[in-house]
Amino acid sequence: MAVVKSIADKVAVMERGKVVEVGDVYEVFAHPKQPITQKFVQSSSSLGNITKLIENDEVAAVDTPEKKLIKLTFTRESVDNA
Repeated sequence: MAVVKSIADKVAVMERGKVVEVGDVYEVFAHPKQPITQKFVQSSSSLGNITKLIENDEVAAVDTPEKKLIKLTFTRESVDNA
């Protein structure tokens, strides 16, 4: 995924020889609409791992012993660097 983000502005996702999703690299990777794209993003990036932690209400990071970080906001810059 890092290679795609570094050389392309647009990306297309294919499933069984058909294009199922196309768009700006940031939009497709940050907000995947198709199940196959969602699976790809989750399996190939740290963003997917963080999303799983949040959905399962697990600790993604600890700020203080009493406080859990459970919500993250991704910006174009954070996705570009993933």
